[in-house]
Amino acid sequence: MHVEYYVFEKSNQQQAYLGLCQLIEKWYQEQLKIAILCSSTQDMQLLDQLLWTFNDQSFIPHAALAEQEPIAPVCLCLDSTTLPEVDVIINLSNIALTSSKPARILVEIVFAEQSMQQLARERYKQYRELGYQLKTIRR
Repeated sequence: MHVEYYVFEKSNQQQAYLGLCQLIEKWYQEQLKIAILCSSTQDMQLLDQLLWTFNDQSFIPHAALAEQEPIAPVCLCLDSTTLPEVDVIINLSNIALTSSKPARILVEIVFAEQSMQQLARERYKQYRELGYQLKTIRR
């Protein structure tokens, strides 16, 4: 699997999520199906709101996914076991997705906060040990 780490070094979580929305928009325009694994209901609600409002010139169809089939090109999930088969999985949780459904790209978002960076480093080590292809992109 190919893992891309997007490092938002000088951004708080809100700013990083706006950057993430831009990435999601790019992938959506490329007609890729996307699943976002959120770490909490609060994060899911924040991302849901941002996907509606971050760009007044475009629209990204998205929906929260419980256990039903995905109904939109972008699905917001809270449980890794309900991730649909997609092209891109965005992992906003604190766990490494080592047994998730296959995707072309697994995306990890790294915030400026030190504790979040440490968790991201631990996931990076796990992915490296599993032989995943790793790429870091600084924003």
